[in-house]
Amino acid sequence: MRIDDEKPVLVGHDAVNLHHSEEYMVRYPMKYGFFNANKKENYSTHQAVEDLATIISISIEKHMKLPPSAFKNFQCILVIPDSTVKVHMRYLMKGIFDLGFKAMLVHQESVMATFALSVSTAVVVDIGSSKTSVCCVEEGVVIQRSMIRKHFGGDD
Repeated sequence: MRIDDEKPVLVGHDAVNLHHSEEYMVRYPMKYGFFNANKKENYSTHQAVEDLATIISISIEKHMKLPPSAFKNFQCILVIPDSTVKVHMRYLMKGIFDLGFKAMLVHQESVMATFALSVSTAVVVDIGSSKTSVCCVEEGVVIQRSMIRKHFGGDD
C-alpha cells in the first residue's frame, strides 16, 4: 500500500521484494484464509477488502491485459474457503461487484476442486502458505463434521 499519492500501488513480487529503505506500507489482506483485520495496526476488514479488490484489479490488468473498463463485459467466479465468516464474504462480494463485473458465481473451494477433477466424492487437502485444511466432499457437498483447519502451512 502506498503512503502518498505519487507512488504506485505495488502488488505481488514487486511489493514483497521492496527494499527496506522504500517508504511503503506493506499490508497483507488475508491471513490463515481469513481477512487480516488487526486492531493494533488500525487495519479494518473494510480496508482489507479494499486492498484485496485493488490486488485483483491490478493483477487482472497486468497479467491478463484486461483494462478495468472492460470488467463490465465479464462474469467472475469467487472461490471461497470451506469455512468462512459470512459477513466477510458479503463484504468481499460487494468489493468485487464494485470493480464492475456483471455477474458472480460463489462456491466453496473443496467442491470446486472435486468438480475440476470430475469426481463427486473426495478428501480434499489444501496446504496453503499459512493454513492447512482438510475436508470431505460427498456428492458435491462439503461434510461439515469432516472439516479441519490448522494455522500452519508451507511458509512454516
